[in-house]
Amino acid sequence: MMEPSISGREFHGLIWSRSERSFDLKCDFTFDEETGTVRCIYSIPDFYEAAPGVCHGGIVAAIMDEAQGSLCYHLGFVVMTKSISIHYKKTTSIKTDLYVEARLTHHKKRKLGTEGSIVEESSGQVCVTSNAFWYALP
Repeated sequence: MMEPSISGREFHGLIWSRSERSFDLKCDFTFDEETGTVRCIYSIPDFYEAAPGVCHGGIVAAIMDEAQGSLCYHLGFVVMTKSISIHYKKTTSIKTDLYVEARLTHHKKRKLGTEGSIVEESSGQVCVTSNAFWYALP
């Protein structure tokens, strides 16, 4: 187990934000010790556009994975994904401020469960919810 982190930027890049990779989602999650959640306001760049004005669903799934994995890291765990479910409620717009959040749902020994969401900041509409299960690595 690692020491908990407040900013998480030192490691949480997971798939794409390591320096040897060519691009970074640039989701800077902050851990809120009071609520036990990670959060960020994120605007998806037009580079990830699928249909006009809409983000590609795979990128949305990666953001959810990043949020929930980052939460595990902030709590002091290096994890690997056991499973992740993405529930698309509406299209996720590009170039719009989105509120991304993740929280822990359970922790037993080396198994963790998390949930997350992406909400349009201006309308309050939920775009995506997600649940994930993780194995904490030794």
